[in-house]
Amino acid sequence: MDGVTLHQLQCFDAVVSQGGFQAGAAKLGRTHSTVFTSIKNLENQLGLRLFNRDGYRVSLTGEGRAFHQRASAFLQDAALLRDHARHLALGQESELRIVIGDMCPLPEVLGLLRRFFDDCPTTRFHLHSEAISGPWETSWAFRCRGRSRPSRCAATCNAWCATRRDIRGAATTI
Repeated sequence: MDGVTLHQLQCFDAVVSQGGFQAGAAKLGRTHSTVFTSIKNLENQLGLRLFNRDGYRVSLTGEGRAFHQRASAFLQDAALLRDHARHLALGQESELRIVIGDMCPLPEVLGLLRRFFDDCPTTRFHLHSEAISGPWETSWAFRCRGRSRPSRCAATCNAWCATRRDIRGAATTI
């Protein structure tokens, strides 16, 4: 697959989803000849005949159907990767770790998490549930992992805890 481009795969997918070269070209905002040439080059690079062009309308060959399944999955992954890069460029976190205790008001926390993930669906989420002092110990471990100076770590964790607010807006301790 040396030299296969994202553009070629997008052209292939558009022709398949729209049922023809002209409709696929219109979907992409390209000319018919551009899409036709891209797919012809794709077929040459792969050494496969993806479309049967014998009739009035093009149809997928068996190899074309099998290739399209993988190509459309690849294009979906590429779109997710593009969105992830956009979120990172905007400064959004790629990973979120939350430790909740058994005394935590779970419905309110779940509501907050739902709203967060409505806005940031690509953020990976790690939820830990602990009893009584477990959230403090677990969050301490996450924040302090890999640091060489305990005093600096303690100052960082204490500052973090001093500024933390619970979901009702009142200052809390963990």
